[in-house]
Amino acid sequence: MTRDPLRDLLDAVLDAIDIPHDTPDHAKYLADRAGIAVIVARAALAEDPADIPRNVDYLRSRLARSKGVQA
Repeated sequence: MTRDPLRDLLDAVLDAIDIPHDTPDHAKYLADRAGIAVIVARAALAEDPADIPRNVDYLRSRLARSKGVQA
């Protein structure tokens, strides 16, 4: 079964912004991760839809580098 790139993008964006409220420095992490998600979503809308998987990979790699937060 082929995955839907748009669903993958939405899933990655949700992972970026849905962090536990008891995370230390929650507001800072949320602002940082939401900012990255906005940039990626805008890029996905501006670019060829075939490039959405690349945007998803980029967002997931940035989230993986986010220290101290487990989404």
